[in-house]
Amino acid sequence: MLRIFQQVALWEAISTILLFFVAMPLKYFAGIPEAVRVAGSIHGFLVVLFVVLLIACWQTTIGPLAALLSISS
Repeated sequence: MLRIFQQVALWEAISTILLFFVAMPLKYFAGIPEAVRVAGSIHGFLVVLFVVLLIACWQTTIGPLAALLSISS
């Protein structure tokens, strides 16, 4: 699960860079708003996937540790 999360985090970071440094200049300097629509949709999907996987990884790794610590206290 953690390996999948790392891959999604990498692709999400790449999509952010592409959105900011490729799609947005194409929209504002070249007058091609479709670039932001496509890149923004992909980026939005990856952000949602990133958050879902973040919560899932947190529950599988930190959750049991927190439960163990609260029981032993």
